[in-house]
Amino acid sequence: AFVVVVGLVLGAAGMMVLDDAVRESPARADRTQRVEPAPDASIAASEQVLLVWTPNGLPVDLAATVAALPNVTVTSEVQGDLVEMVASTASDGAAVDTTAAGYVIPLDALAVDPATYARFVPKGAAAVFGALKPGEVILGETSARLRRVDVGGTIVLASGEQLRVAAVLGDALVGGAEIVVPRGTLGAITTPRFLLVTTRGARSDFEAAVRAQLPATVAVRFRAPGEAPLLRHGDAVLAQAVVKEQFGEFAYRHAGGRDLDLDPTWVRDHIVAVDLPLLGQVRCHRAIVGDLRATLLELERANLGYVVTPEGVAGCFVPRLISPDGGLSRHAWGIAIDLNWPKNLQGELGTQDVRLVEALVAHGFAWGGRWLVPDPAHFEWVGGKQSSSDPQGEGQRRR
Repeated sequence: AFVVVVGLVLGAAGMMVLDDAVRESPARADRTQRVEPAPDASIAASEQVLLVWTPNGLPVDLAATVAALPNVTVTSEVQGDLVEMVASTASDGAAVDTTAAGYVIPLDALAVDPATYARFVPKGAAAVFGALKPGEVILGETSARLRRVDVGGTIVLASGEQLRVAAVLGDALVGGAEIVVPRGTLGAITTPRFLLVTTRGARSDFEAAVRAQLPATVAVRFRAPGEAPLLRHGDAVLAQAVVKEQFGEFAYRHAGGRDLDLDPTWVRDHIVAVDLPLLGQVRCHRAIVGDLRATLLELERANLGYVVTPEGVAGCFVPRLISPDGGLSRHAWGIAIDLNWPKNLQGELGTQDVRLVEALVAHGFAWGGRWLVPDPAHFEWVGGKQSSSDPQGEGQRRR
């Protein structure tokens, strides 16, 4: 099978359950490592690559506006949404995955313009994107492992589309997505998530020019290669494919509004009810309980138990979407917990004690209080060595 894994400018009959149950704390993979540009990249030495993203999607006309700015040479708008899979087959047509009736498997999907996106990846990958046709899909490496499907296999969506796997690329080359398709070929993918840009001007001038085109109420994040593990929106938290690989993949069915009914077998194997210091009983993914307990014990032993209150816990395992038509909340995996709510509402700076934040961050939790749209009650497990003052720790809403 043809698998492309190269260097990058971009930085990756029963109910189906694809994982080995995680019984211990997940490995602390350091996902803050820098990613260097590839030597065979097609970007000129006089140009720099930048990514632009805003929470909940880019303003509709931003791509055209940025393309018209002085010194901007190439732009590529990338769309992204959740799509739902019901089956997959291997290259020989043999069934790999099939969900139970009414259940679907969520996939983090991006849609790119093959011609312009190809300008932002090394030559080998550029040829793959340039040849991508309607009805074809590129899988990221992690996604291919989850799917157990290689080139020539098929992904079948709940909406009826059958997508042939054209290639498998390194996760960073696909922005960490599970699947990538050509723009305009899947009706479910419409939200403009981020913009890739090459510019010959000073970065500060470019950023100022973009901000001048946005309403003052719209927060914006700029990234260059190496400033985040992946060049994509919401880059301060783990990509969905990585979450699945570490914590397990589930099927679900819609239960109305944001609510989901998860495969009960997955819930039984991964979600536990535990009594924790300071909080009492909570239901979380078994793999994060060790880090959460250790954090709370440290606070208790330091006589800092008052920085968190049981009545302020707004859930750990809560199977739901971020919005009725949005992506999956990390609460659906039980790897996020909301503390001291409602004194720390989304969109506000909040009142969290810095010692609570520092303790949780030290044990692998990202804090939503420094995201572009603050979510100060929200703590989400991401692993690695974190810093409570890291200015790059601004992610996208994952509630």
